[in-house]
Amino acid sequence: MTIFRKKLLINSGIIFTIIVLVSVVLYIVISKFNSINSEILYYKEKAHASQKEINEFSSLKTDSVKAEAALLLMRKVTPLRDDLFMFRADMEKIASKNSLRSIFSFRNDTPGSENTLGYYNFNMTVEGDFDDILAFMKDVEGSLYLLELNQSLIKGSGNNTSGQFDGKIFYAEEVKNSINN
Repeated sequence: MTIFRKKLLINSGIIFTIIVLVSVVLYIVISKFNSINSEILYYKEKAHASQKEINEFSSLKTDSVKAEAALLLMRKVTPLRDDLFMFRADMEKIASKNSLRSIFSFRNDTPGSENTLGYYNFNMTVEGDFDDILAFMKDVEGSLYLLELNQSLIKGSGNNTSGQFDGKIFYAEEVKNSINN
């Protein structure tokens, strides 16, 4: 039985050694696999972020084309600088139509650039009935001009009301069709 014990002990030692070696190899393989898996996830996230940046860049390019088209359209529907000589007469005509007295003046001119419209600052005072001033404002809003009112002040009541309006009237320097060029 001693020989049997020795053989059993030797075989048990060999099996134990094999199990330990297989465990070590398996541990190394699993840790390598986890490391490779982490790397794959890192590069996958990096690729996803790069794709997102490419999509955002593409969106910016598309938005840029849309903005250029909108600016071109705005330039086409906005009167040219030389056409603004009728603005004063049109505002006085609208005031007269609404039974108002008017005083109008242009102030300074700010030329446009490649990406902006030019504009004149103007000041207009109208006097008359309160309801007529409101009708005047509605008619001005519906006019063909692109206006921005920076300040409006209405004071008084009834037939003794005055309205003072400070604003900008925009104009296009020239219409350039940069989309088709």
